[in-house]
Amino acid sequence: MKVGGIVLVISVVGALLLGGCGGGEAEIATPTGPTATPVPTLPPSGVEVGAGEYTVGDTVSFSNHTFTLNSFERNDLLVVNVTFENLTVRNFVLDPSQLFDAFDSEGNRLEFHAKDDDPDALAGTLVKGFPLTGNVYFDISPDQKGITLHYHASQMGLALAGTMEFKLD
Repeated sequence: MKVGGIVLVISVVGALLLGGCGGGEAEIATPTGPTATPVPTLPPSGVEVGAGEYTVGDTVSFSNHTFTLNSFERNDLLVVNVTFENLTVRNFVLDPSQLFDAFDSEGNRLEFHAKDDDPDALAGTLVKGFPLTGNVYFDISPDQKGITLHYHASQMGLALAGTMEFKLD
């Protein structure tokens, strides 16, 4: 009977331990260690991280980077100056033609204008500790008004990130 009592105690303890594990919400495991990158907490289903409307001077922070719209000017081109800062050890190659779109108030998409020969153009690899500032260019006509810059944070490895809209004029 001694063995039966031990089995009964083990069964009761096991049932109590297992009973305490159920009924709670699932948690996202966060890796630890010197090279671990924290996993961001996921929002409720259908919610986009960072989605919203912003304006010149606003900085939007994400789990892996920050993005600031510094300024813009209208000449023959729409010139938008932005700054990125990497918050992780992962490097990001910035391709402004994939990161940005611009639209006028009538919903017309402005054509991205590559200026590879311009030293002020946004280009390069974003590494931790070295913010990267540069210009993004779009073709624009004088009659286009109500310009909105769309920044697609999902292109920076954030699958649930939304599109940030920056009102320019």
